[in-house]
Amino acid sequence: DHARLSNWYAACDAFLFASKSETQGIVLLEAMAAGLPVVAVQASGVNDVVVQGLNGFALPDSEAAFAQAMDTVVTRMFGHMGIEAKATARKYTAARVAESAEKYYLQTIKERVYKYAYNAV
Repeated sequence: DHARLSNWYAACDAFLFASKSETQGIVLLEAMAAGLPVVAVQASGVNDVVVQGLNGFALPDSEAAFAQAMDTVVTRMFGHMGIEAKATARKYTAARVAESAEKYYLQTIKERVYKYAYNAV
């Protein structure tokens, strides 16, 4: 039940993510919003939101690397990484993503109008 998802995140110390096909990183941001550091296999969505050693670890596909990163997160860096994870998640709220998309579209329209206006002269 999606309504109870926050309870599951709250019961965790970190979020382990071994998927190589998740392209948006939404589950990573959900975990980060709950203050969970992320330990994940390097992939497009992971590389977009995980800042190495700050809010988690993005790693090569290796059990040994996962175990070492998990030990580091839980024994030495949990509190700091959890704070940074929450800060990362706040950058990706719906309002901020929409604002970023709007700026991108407006800039693209402006550049296109300028390009065609310049060429018409």
